Amino acid sequence: MVKISRCALDIAMGVVSALGVYGIYAFIERGLWKYMTLQQPFFSLDLEHGYLLFTLDYIAIMALFAVSMQLVMLALNRYFYIRNA
Repeated sequence: MVKISRCALDIAMGVVSALGVYGIYAFIERGLWKYMTLQQPFFSLDLEHGYLLFTLDYIAIMALFAVSMQLVMLALNRYFYIRNA
């Protein structure tokens, strides 16, 4: 089993957290929330900003939802563990 240092874990968590914060910005600024709440019939990220920013936006939004679901699962596990103990 590979042991990862605490410093490396902190750096990884910082990078993923920063990507998640940018994901919140991209989610709101690009108007994806309108599509997700069924207020808009279709969604497309504009490529006027370039392919790099387009890709970064998509990765950041995916990281946002991944981190969000991880936090939800941690909270649910703690709730049910404490409740059933």
